[in-house]
This record gives sequence, C-alpha cells and structure tokens, in this order.
Amino acid sequence: MSHNDLEKRILQEMHEVRDWISIAHALTLIGRSSFVASGDDVRRVLECVDRSDVLRLGRIVNRLEAIPKPLPVDAIIDRVMTPGNPADRSGLMMELFIVEA
Repeated sequence: MSHNDLEKRILQEMHEVRDWISIAHALTLIGRSSFVASGDDVRRVLECVDRSDVLRLGRIVNRLEAIPKPLPVDAIIDRVMTPGNPADRSGLMMELFIVEA
C-alpha cells in the first residue's frame, strides 16, 4: 500500500469511527497488530503521517499536544519499540494519535 493509499485509509477510518485513531489502530489498516508490529511497520505509518498535508500526530497530556513536523520518526520508533513486552509496546502506540489537520 502506497503512502497515498494509507493516508486515504486512515482518513476513511477516522471518518467511520468519528474520532482520532492511534498508531496501534493505524497498524491494523496495513494488516498488522501492534502486538507483533515491527519497527518498519511503525515507520511506515509515521512516515505516511509525516508526509501528509492533512494528517498530524499528537499525544494527550492534559489535552491533545501536536508533535511538530518533521516528526522525529526514529526517536518515536525507539520509544515505542524498546519495551520487551508486546503489551507495553502496544500501550505506547495507543498513546499516539493521528488527527486530521
């Protein structure tokens, strides 16, 4: 799936659920579970968001805080892929939300 196709699928999914989607959720759009996703799978989603004019990445602290572009893709991958436990990795991916700009 190309970046453009993935962007369209993410937007379609956001409109269907009427909400933001997490990185973990976006991985399901490429046929991966966040429990078994590789760093390359996460990179694919992050690079799609980074290249998009209509998608942004954010996290909830007290409210949604946007992560400025260019995204620190390698640092994000390191953070979410470091825990040895798949549930911990998945949890970190669920803390990062894709939002429509």
